[in-house]
Amino acid sequence: MVAVRQDSPVGENSLFSGSGQRTGCHGKDANEYAGISAEGWEVNVTDHWRSSIMGNSVKDPFWKANVSHELAMNPDNQLELEDKFTSCNSPSGNFVPHYDGFTHYPTAMLASDSLGMDGVSCNVCHQQEPGNIGNSFSG
Repeated sequence: MVAVRQDSPVGENSLFSGSGQRTGCHGKDANEYAGISAEGWEVNVTDHWRSSIMGNSVKDPFWKANVSHELAMNPDNQLELEDKFTSCNSPSGNFVPHYDGFTHYPTAMLASDSLGMDGVSCNVCHQQEPGNIGNSFSG
C-alpha cells in the first residue's frame, strides 16, 4: 500500500496522479536508504514538496508577475501565452486538456485544477507502469 500525503493533491486525472500519492517512492524509509544523501543529509522530497520550487511553480509570485507582464504587453495572444507558460510550470495540468482535445489550457482553467496547481509534479517525468512500479525509471 502506498502512503498518501494529505497536504498534497491526492486525486488523479485521466493520465496523472497528484504528488501526494508518490510517497511509496520517496517517503520515509524504515531502512533509511531512500532520501538520505551520501553525506547523511535528509533530502526527502516528499516531506518538503509543498515548499519546493517545483511544488510552487504556479504559485510563485515572480512567475505570476511574468505571466501578467507578458499578457499586458501582448493581450491579443493571451490564450497562446497562458498555454505556453502553463506547459512548463504546470505540465500535468496543461498536457491532459490537450490530450482530451482542448486547444488551450488558460490560467482560468489552471486555477480550478488541483493537479495543475500541483506544479511540476513527479509523475509528469517519472510515470511508472502500474504493474512495474519501482522496477523501472522513466525520467
